[in-house]
Amino acid sequence: MKKGVSHIEIILSFIIFIGAVSAGLYFFNPISTSKLTDVTFDYAVREIEKSSSTTITSFSVGINNTAIGYAMYDKDVIGIMIEGVQTGMATNTSDLNGNGLKSKREGDNVYVEWDNKDFIKIDFNEEFEDDSLSTSGISIDEDFYDIASSNKETMLSEKKILELNKSYHLDYFALHDNFNLPSRTNFGFELDFGNGDTINVDRDKPDNINIFSESKRVKVLRKNGDRKFADLIVRLW
Repeated sequence: MKKGVSHIEIILSFIIFIGAVSAGLYFFNPISTSKLTDVTFDYAVREIEKSSSTTITSFSVGINNTAIGYAMYDKDVIGIMIEGVQTGMATNTSDLNGNGLKSKREGDNVYVEWDNKDFIKIDFNEEFEDDSLSTSGISIDEDFYDIASSNKETMLSEKKILELNKSYHLDYFALHDNFNLPSRTNFGFELDFGNGDTINVDRDKPDNINIFSESKRVKVLRKNGDRKFADLIVRLW
């Protein structure tokens, strides 16, 4: 009977030993650490994008210059009605080649200095600023234009990245907690447009520490209204 008990104790001890070793390998081996780092990278990138994204609503508009010419020979501004766009959004307007055209929003109406173009693109975003444009005496005539299509595109905002940079340096730990990152993981990031044009959101790091980094190509709405591509580089340590 005693021998049986001894064998059972040995078997139980062996099972406990194997369990402890397996747990140690799971939590401390490089593969698990790599998986944790990958997950943290994905989460950090997602939080950065969520905090600094903006959406541009665009409308492609065909212009009937013949009709305009007969009715408005002495005018250089036309009115276009575009309904359903969120209030608080201003306009940024361009021709088919991307050349800027002056425009101004008043309610559902957009007034454009169309410069005899056959086609214009009207973008709406809360970061745009309307131009100074006289709209006195300009009426809306749907024979002058045809709204061909509309589109929405989400991208990063340089303005919001700069605001995130301020939050990062003002209270790093509050931002870290807001992003719900692991407590022992620190982070920083950089938006690199090339040619030395960068926004660096980072902090001092201890010496002799491993720094992991990943890069993602992103589109950015710049403060001047241009849309440019940049590398979003996220660092963890």
